[in-house]
Amino acid sequence: MTAIGLHEITPEPQAEDVPFMIDSYEEYDYVHEKIRGKLEDAIAKRNYQVLAMGRSGLRLSLLDRAVPDAGGLRQGQGVHLERRSGGGGGMESGRLHPVVLSSTDLVPALTSGMINVVGQSPLYAYTTKPVLRANNMLDLHWGFLTGATVVRKDAWRKIAPDVRQQLLQIAEEYSKKTRTTCASRTRMPSIR
Repeated sequence: MTAIGLHEITPEPQAEDVPFMIDSYEEYDYVHEKIRGKLEDAIAKRNYQVLAMGRSGLRLSLLDRAVPDAGGLRQGQGVHLERRSGGGGGMESGRLHPVVLSSTDLVPALTSGMINVVGQSPLYAYTTKPVLRANNMLDLHWGFLTGATVVRKDAWRKIAPDVRQQLLQIAEEYSKKTRTTCASRTRMPSIR
């Protein structure tokens, strides 16, 4: 699940996704290891077993037009926020005006000019298609999207205890492998 799906379970994982708080993969990994136990406990209280947690990706700024840097953003620029978001993370006081939308409304909102900026990970932006209208990238890191692999506890309890341990071990190994592989292959682009 991405951060949006996790929010349907409980809001605590959003602590890692505050806009402009974490700027690098190394910072995210450091913060995540410090609060991971609390996040997993919050999810467990909602009757889910966490197999693995990690990042879904760094949210980059996708714009409907090219700008040289963050100073090129227009006053009142419309910025997409997911419906789950509790606020603009301080954006209201700056040049950006947060607009709360679901991911299915992104392309129509970009087409109509309701929003001009989308903060998403490149993979998510590609799959939800805002790149069709917002095909300029600004090297402005919004932060990360936390993700997790979870199983409902009623289903988890049906699995033999020794198999559960193996599943947790495999999930953790693949989670580490994915983080390492992505970190070594994914350097932040300076595309504008």
